[in-house]
Amino acid sequence: MSVSFDLAGKVAVVTGGSRGIGLAIGAALVAHGATVASWSRDLTTNRAAAAGISAHAFRCDVSDRGDVERAMAETVDQLGRVDILVANAGVAGEDTPFPQTDPADWDQVIATNLTAAFTTVRHFSLHAIDRGGGGKVVLVSSVVAEVGLPRAIAYASAKAGLLGFTRSAATALARHDIQVNCVEPGWTETDMVTDQLGDDRVGRALIRRTPARRFGTVDDIAGVVVYLVSSAADFHTGDVVRVDGGFVLGW
Repeated sequence: MSVSFDLAGKVAVVTGGSRGIGLAIGAALVAHGATVASWSRDLTTNRAAAAGISAHAFRCDVSDRGDVERAMAETVDQLGRVDILVANAGVAGEDTPFPQTDPADWDQVIATNLTAAFTTVRHFSLHAIDRGGGGKVVLVSSVVAEVGLPRAIAYASAKAGLLGFTRSAATALARHDIQVNCVEPGWTETDMVTDQLGDDRVGRALIRRTPARRFGTVDDIAGVVVYLVSSAADFHTGDVVRVDGGFVLGW
């Protein structure tokens, strides 16, 4: 077979790479041969996490446009190039019903979950085009982009925005041989949703709605990302891949 998931020689940036899904993605990319730059706001935590998966730690607040530009330049300077971008960083925001949502919370969530994707993909693309084109982008959305969350309207709106951004960026960058895709995790066991999944009533309801009858794991998401950033996905772009055990199908 000519299909390969070998990432040897590739340099990947994973935003929000110090924990949860981001950490698992970083570990999977390293396992397949990539050199990984883990970006996180907390450099101390990030260094410890990156050391555990043989990655390189960089400080970056993705909601700060200047910080993203600096981190991209620093990564290229230290690692030579960037071939892959996984825009995973995100925050959940307040658990508040609309219209009681605090406008400041809306601004923070949109800046971190949506605007940051624009900023990081823009700087990655400028770098990739400048060195002759070619590259892989994966954005991490959520099934709430399709089903909605009445108490997390900013989060759901930002994640839905990523779907449109994925398709638009994919069409814009295809002529530069840059593929842009999105993964849409379902309810996945991470510290961001520990309270919800650990609540007997909520947890049981979510399991009943999921045909696979379990929550996802971070490795479930990481495996799909490895495919999307490999040469096996060179003709796969502008897609949103659900990794949700059938949750959106809504049994």
